[in-house]
Amino acid sequence: MNRHSIQTRLVVYPLIFLLLALGLVGGISAWLARESLLGQMKDDGLVMAGQVLKRIGADPDLYGDPTGNPEPFQELVEDVSGEETVVYALVFDRELLAVADSEPADVGEDYSGDEAYEGVIRGVPDASQWYHEASGRDVYEIASPIRLGDQVVGGLVLGLSMDEVYRTVSRTVLLVLVVALVAFLLVGGLLYRGARRAVLATGEVGLHLESMSRGEFERPMPGWL
Repeated sequence: MNRHSIQTRLVVYPLIFLLLALGLVGGISAWLARESLLGQMKDDGLVMAGQVLKRIGADPDLYGDPTGNPEPFQELVEDVSGEETVVYALVFDRELLAVADSEPADVGEDYSGDEAYEGVIRGVPDASQWYHEASGRDVYEIASPIRLGDQVVGGLVLGLSMDEVYRTVSRTVLLVLVVALVAFLLVGGLLYRGARRAVLATGEVGLHLESMSRGEFERPMPGWL
């Protein structure tokens, strides 16, 4: 076995395994961070939606049924959409028609056929992630039923920005890359040093064996061996 083959086995192969392991750890870390942040975003979104619904429920005379009284709902969604994390907000009625929207041009939009919104009218909240073309951003959407007494009279929708999720995931990936680079350099240096000593030791032992085959037994072994 030549020196190049020994160095390959002692340095290159371990480094390849190290890179694969670090890549796997980095991928899992980024995925776990993303899932954790999405869970937190859902919880925060439900809390925010609950606060808005509480405002609606606290003043039924002002809000009432969104079908016949959309103006207060329009003011409400414009107020809510002023939050930094809210990309859009809208309210639809029992017929799935948008009666209020943070984008006034979308008032009157028909959401018939949207299974999530149809579920909201049946009293089932929904949370989903999708790309919002109008803003050019990924959003996490929370849709909640609006109740008047025991009756569902419409739905409240909040689109939350996912920018902070992506920033946090990017920071996590960057941190993992930095740690991986440092580990790669440190381990690579140690492996190279060990492999070099192994190659030199193999060569020195070979020279001693060659001397012994000629009957020469006085060749001294180096102190570092």
